[in-house]
Amino acid sequence: MKDRRKSPRIKFAMSKPGFSVRLILKRFFFKDREIECRLRDISEGGASLLVSKEYKKYVHEKCVGTSARLVSENAELSFQLLRKGRVMRVIDRDNELTVVVQFTSPA
Repeated sequence: MKDRRKSPRIKFAMSKPGFSVRLILKRFFFKDREIECRLRDISEGGASLLVSKEYKKYVHEKCVGTSARLVSENAELSFQLLRKGRVMRVIDRDNELTVVVQFTSPA
């Protein structure tokens, strides 16, 4: 698996509406939690996601290491994203919550 920091990234401008992505967090003994996010950047090794305001209460530092899936489909652009990974970092800066996911399985 490629290192997220060394692989080339595709960045999305925050001023424009970005790709919406469902982040599905695995939870032991409970139903998986689906969180709506916007894709900030993506590379072969991982992705960073901006969490929507209504889902901020479900994401915190204890989520680091949790198994996750990214699911997104856009019929207009024929874009499909289905990746598995782990939450690597949760960043809360300037009242914006960012989740960094490192991919564990090849595309």
